[in-house]
Amino acid sequence: MRLVSALPMFYLLMDRSFATCFFVFLVASVTDFLDGYSARRLNICTSLGSALDPLADKVLMCFFYYGAYKLKAIPLWLFLLIISRDIFIIIFAACMMMAKSIRLLKPSFVSKINTCFQLALALTILLDFCAGNSFTKTVSEALIWIVGTMTLFSGIQYLVSYLRSHAT
Repeated sequence: MRLVSALPMFYLLMDRSFATCFFVFLVASVTDFLDGYSARRLNICTSLGSALDPLADKVLMCFFYYGAYKLKAIPLWLFLLIISRDIFIIIFAACMMMAKSIRLLKPSFVSKINTCFQLALALTILLDFCAGNSFTKTVSEALIWIVGTMTLFSGIQYLVSYLRSHAT
């Protein structure tokens, strides 16, 4: 659902159809949660699903945060940090899979928390575009710093993990 919804969500964002964009983004986020929950609960995790799930997260987030940057909802440094981390993780995962034949790279707890904060920021930005009140603006501004910190910390955690795996 997230891969399919990324481009329509981006179009809606750039078209300033914020309420519809909020709905599309919310549905993509909820289906992401339900997909992961049901796969774990029913024990039907596949290599393809394990590879596509984080990729779909990254595609959706990158499209959203590019649009948010273009609409001046987030600063350039945050957009570049999110994109850089995601590119690094994709390269890291590819290197790990080629070097050690790892078929499944599980995201860290910090990475999952980071994704939750990124989703919360995205939904709050969309709410701010729709409602435009001081509460959503204040929450967005606080979440920008939380997401920046979590993204940096998560990226460092992946880098340390990568360096440790190549030290042995």
